[in-house]
Amino acid sequence: MSLRIIREECTYTNCYWQDYHVIFIHYGNKKCDVYDLDTKLAFPCSFDEYRAKALGSDETLQTPFHRSFRVIPADQYLASFASDRTHMIKDGKWLKPPPVDPPIFNATSRNNLYAFINMTNNSDQEVPGQVLNHDNFVLRFS
Repeated sequence: MSLRIIREECTYTNCYWQDYHVIFIHYGNKKCDVYDLDTKLAFPCSFDEYRAKALGSDETLQTPFHRSFRVIPADQYLASFASDRTHMIKDGKWLKPPPVDPPIFNATSRNNLYAFINMTNNSDQEVPGQVLNHDNFVLRFS
């Protein structure tokens, strides 16, 4: 996922790329607000502002770099997500200091992070949500 206003300003040729990024979208009063701790945008900001200033468009990206979004209702995400933080360790050492909060486990898994960031529809896995391309994601929340 590419975000254009994250940590520091960037242009289309100088963007911050991530293999996954989690945001919270709240729908209320016929509008959507986005909560993203990693941008310089207001917290929250409107989805329209987030789309324009952070997401941009896939039109300027080569096809292999088009983004996918897994949209998961909050209650399902909280009940099913698990991470033992092994993705933060390389050669037996922490890449960065771990969060002070304990790892997140659920009743059936200690680590399913990679299933969540797999952008197929995961029909063979118990991962909630719907995978949308950029255009369908924008249509859903605009």
